[in-house]
Amino acid sequence: MSRTSFNPRDGEAIYYDGRSPVGSGGRLHLDANAIFFSPLDKSKPTQQIPLADIAELSKIAGGFRIETRKRGEDEVPVQIEFGDPVLFERIQRALDELHSSCRKRFLRRLDRSSIVGKLAFAAAAIAIMGFTLVRGVEYSHHFLPVSVDEALGQRVYPRVVKQFTVCTNKPLEDALGSMLQSLTDSSDRFTHKLTIVQSPIQNAMALPGGDIFVFSGLLAASESPEEIYGILAHEVAHVELRHSLRTFLRTSGLFFASSLVVGAGFDGAEAVELIAEFSNTLLALKYSRGYEREADILAAKKLNKQKVSLDGLIAFFKRNQIILKKDSGWNTVLRFLSSHPMSSERMEYLEKLSSGQKSEASLKSIGISALHWDAIKRGCVN
Repeated sequence: MSRTSFNPRDGEAIYYDGRSPVGSGGRLHLDANAIFFSPLDKSKPTQQIPLADIAELSKIAGGFRIETRKRGEDEVPVQIEFGDPVLFERIQRALDELHSSCRKRFLRRLDRSSIVGKLAFAAAAIAIMGFTLVRGVEYSHHFLPVSVDEALGQRVYPRVVKQFTVCTNKPLEDALGSMLQSLTDSSDRFTHKLTIVQSPIQNAMALPGGDIFVFSGLLAASESPEEIYGILAHEVAHVELRHSLRTFLRTSGLFFASSLVVGAGFDGAEAVELIAEFSNTLLALKYSRGYEREADILAAKKLNKQKVSLDGLIAFFKRNQIILKKDSGWNTVLRFLSSHPMSSERMEYLEKLSSGQKSEASLKSIGISALHWDAIKRGCVN
């Protein structure tokens, strides 16, 4: 079922369980304090999601999206996409009523308590709130519009570019630009832009807001265009999931993150200093295990829509893991593996996603022959 085939009258929806890049078709309805997804495949159970577990309800191209809260480091949020505007309004009202009810219960309990109880309750609330804010600074991105990512990216980009020589090889730019364009989806929040830089480092990195850097060392070391296609899909996923912004929020501290939430922006002296520091550490940026799994799943979904296998990305990881095990001195060159940590658990997970692809879709190549790729991939190597 594609996103454009939603039938609002029938409550059609697509359920992504966070483990497979392939969504399941079914029906969505709201009942009391939960939403229910009933799969078209009657052998699968109905999924119940309490309203309190909904982290985000948003509009996307052609419909709407529900995303659940992340309960643990390794847990990936469930997503449901649907097209019924009436159901969207009902769920939005139910969420508003739930939040209002929670506030009222809090005030009633506080009003009934004794003076000592109120003081104790207030002290506990402050302690819990402080802990939650410090641990959850990065989740303040839910309160920030995507224009914040774009503004941060615009300030970071020139600082990154000046560290390298930008490559302007047209055949290579056209090939990678075509790959990146095909990975762009109508529901994407950002416009993705490509910059190729000359460097022996085997790396690619994504800035907040959509700019993606690919290093010539990575291109030259690739053995197929599918490897680079998989890496680009992974970087696009980091952009769409706002991982760079969330990392910036985590490292910038509570008070600066709060200033962004209230709209203070990036123009103050502290902001300029933090952006400079963030720009200088981007190459050494190491995503968390949870971020990598989120990006793997979204990348797999994007590749699956193009009917391209994950095998290229897996082959790249496996080959370079072997090199690193033989000679740890390669760690500074194979920077992609340093910034995108690969564990045996993650490799097994990628292979499971790849197996799921093959059972769901007829896979194809990306239309660039190995001979042509070999001829252009070194176009930016000195």
